[in-house]
Amino acid sequence: MTKCNLWVVNIFLFIGLLTSSTVTANLDHDEDNEAVSDLQDLLHTSMINIVSLNDLVTELTQRIAQLTLSQADSQAESERTIKELQKEIEELKTSVSETDAKSKERSNNTQMAIEELKLSLTDADAKSNQRLNTTQLAIEGQLKN
Repeated sequence: MTKCNLWVVNIFLFIGLLTSSTVTANLDHDEDNEAVSDLQDLLHTSMINIVSLNDLVTELTQRIAQLTLSQADSQAESERTIKELQKEIEELKTSVSETDAKSKERSNNTQMAIEELKLSLTDADAKSNQRLNTTQLAIEGQLKN
């Protein structure tokens, strides 16, 4: 029980005793004694209820504090997770950019290789035609002789 709770209980006990003593001293009749007894019971019950309510308030305050701490922990964890995800996203973007650059470079290299092959084939075709013409001229020259 907190100091405040004890203080409240002590005040109620003091008031109860004071009231009970005063009323008992002034009353001599059985009916009045019964009324005083009822008032004392009511006072005692009220004090018990106040103590119970104070305990409940203390317990609820502790629960609220625990929930607040739990929420703060969850929020901090969420922020860490968000930062980690943002970092991973940036890493993925960088990786995609690098892969895209490599892919473009490979594509350009392939295009250059194709162009070189075309030139080589054109060159080979021209040389082949030239040899064919030379061979034809040689054959025609031999046939004329």
